[in-house]
Amino acid sequence: MRRLTLLRHAQAEPARAGGADRDRPLDRRGRGEAAEMANRLAEQQLVPDRLLISPASRTRETTDFVLCQLALDQTLVLPVEALYLAEAGAIPEAISRIGALAQHLMIVAHNPGLSELAQQLAPDVAPRDLPTAGMVTMLADLAEWSDLAATRMLECRYDHPAQPA
Repeated sequence: MRRLTLLRHAQAEPARAGGADRDRPLDRRGRGEAAEMANRLAEQQLVPDRLLISPASRTRETTDFVLCQLALDQTLVLPVEALYLAEAGAIPEAISRIGALAQHLMIVAHNPGLSELAQQLAPDVAPRDLPTAGMVTMLADLAEWSDLAATRMLECRYDHPAQPA
């Protein structure tokens, strides 16, 4: 059994003239969202053994809240350039290339690709548009991550900061 958790980054500051999109940090609301979702991961004992993240500032900051709350080491995190604003099809490719040994893999990335992938894997649970800090966690009977797209999920849960815990 393998678990996949898809976490959209928390709310970021708006783009600034001349500023790079990938450098946008979390805003105050986003820091609260990230802390809330990290707490929920701890409460539900959903502890990833590998995290693949987009290299954008907002995904790194969101990930830092998860690491801190779950007392995880930074060495479990792998920034993957292909996850920055990735389309849905690029995410499973990155998972099968890099996440091979993980039993519980967390992806921290962006819309629309993350929402599209969640919809493909868990159409009855995942919303069409994951809100900031929205999370879908799925359990599947997988031998290899490369079989992800063809696998029926055995358990799927959706959570987001505005939803009561």
